[in-house]
Amino acid sequence: MGYYQWGCFMYISSGDAGSGVQYTVLGMIFAVASDPSPPKAMLLAANQLKTAATSDGADAVLFTSFSSRPAVSKGCWGDQQVFEVLSWGTSVKIVR
Repeated sequence: MGYYQWGCFMYISSGDAGSGVQYTVLGMIFAVASDPSPPKAMLLAANQLKTAATSDGADAVLFTSFSSRPAVSKGCWGDQQVFEVLSWGTSVKIVR
């Protein structure tokens, strides 16, 4: 069983940072990912949020949302159905 310590990894939450945690809002971030596997598409979108937040200098992404839909990707061997995920959240810097 582990514990969370600010600064060890990127924190992503669909809500706030927690009771008593103060932060500065850096801005909104967005990501779009697609893959034939729905779980992989969700992970790809979450990783894109992490990358965008890191480039903002953020410690966390709060109030994240994910939306999905079936889509068609054109490839070398014809069309393929994929799972497209749109994600967004607020990048924040934790006040220490």
